Amino acid sequence: MKKAKLTLLSAVIAAGLVALMGCPQPTTSGGGGGGGGTTGETYVGDAVDAYNAANYYVYIESTTGVQDNDSELYAFNNTCSLEDATSTGSGIPEGVTALKVTNTGSGAGWSAGGWTTATAADLSSYNALVFYVLAKSSEFNEQLKVRIGDASANSPEVTVPFTVDGTWKKVQVHLDQFTGINKTAITKPFIFVSADSEFNDIFYIDNIYYTYIDGFTPPAEPAPTAAPTAPTFDGSEISLYSDSTGAGITIAMNWASWSSGAETSVDISGNQVKKLPVSFVGYDLTPAADVSGTTNLYIDVWTNGLTAIKIKLVDFKGDGYQGANGDVEYEYSAPISASGQWVTLSIPITTWTSQ
Repeated sequence: MKKAKLTLLSAVIAAGLVALMGCPQPTTSGGGGGGGGTTGETYVGDAVDAYNAANYYVYIESTTGVQDNDSELYAFNNTCSLEDATSTGSGIPEGVTALKVTNTGSGAGWSAGGWTTATAADLSSYNALVFYVLAKSSEFNEQLKVRIGDASANSPEVTVPFTVDGTWKKVQVHLDQFTGINKTAITKPFIFVSADSEFNDIFYIDNIYYTYIDGFTPPAEPAPTAAPTAPTFDGSEISLYSDSTGAGITIAMNWASWSSGAETSVDISGNQVKKLPVSFVGYDLTPAADVSGTTNLYIDVWTNGLTAIKIKLVDFKGDGYQGANGDVEYEYSAPISASGQWVTLSIPITTWTSQ
């Protein structure tokens, strides 16, 4: 039987970058926002700045922060539990407690939570979101992402690549990395999203605030300088998107309400590739395609740090999303073997049909 290839998609998966401070050094606790000397542990991490009235504090003990005013700390869809922790194994950066986040939504494949405020805040005078995070390799095995949200329901996302070694890391995110956000009307000053799918996995966060840092600029976003190598097929493939295979079939974008960023086309030496946000983007086939004779899904992917992408095939059974006929969907987490270069994924269709 003639073996056909299902599709070829060249994609640049865009992940935000943050500034991660240098090697942690043991410090002693200090006043006005200092470390947690009263916990009986030695605080291990970057030096904690003293309280500054010019900053906008989200989570702090030594003075009034967002958590003391018109805000709500929530766990999204019960995907995690939130509690105060007085012991982390490496002390507490500020005050005597940190926020402990435990994943309780392993079935969802992610967990999320954060602060939402009743009154929008104007944070346009700041250029940095700063916070501290700690995780242990035995308790956390995925990436952490941060979002902020505005009154118009924009909620862009930035990936936080920190070292998981059981010590506190100080993270600085430039606000310009939150593309499309209205800094004058922030209603969700801090949202965390964890892709960790392990039940009861844990991380800690503390001392969250907005500030202005002189000379702080967004990190340059890595990008491919060459297009992926053109594949050699026999003409029987069904192409969704490619400059080097057939004309392809018509596809339509399918966005979720919580998708961050937007799909853009990028020209690399005359070859068009798609740049996609790291959250959710779907492609609808119009009309439906018969792929019963295909064997593999082919995708060329370039990322700047992701270790996997989740690919889902969905059958709406002819009546659209959540129609009367019901939906059937199958998901596969495809490992990314290298960062900063094109990687070809060749996934057998049976990966989904055998589920």
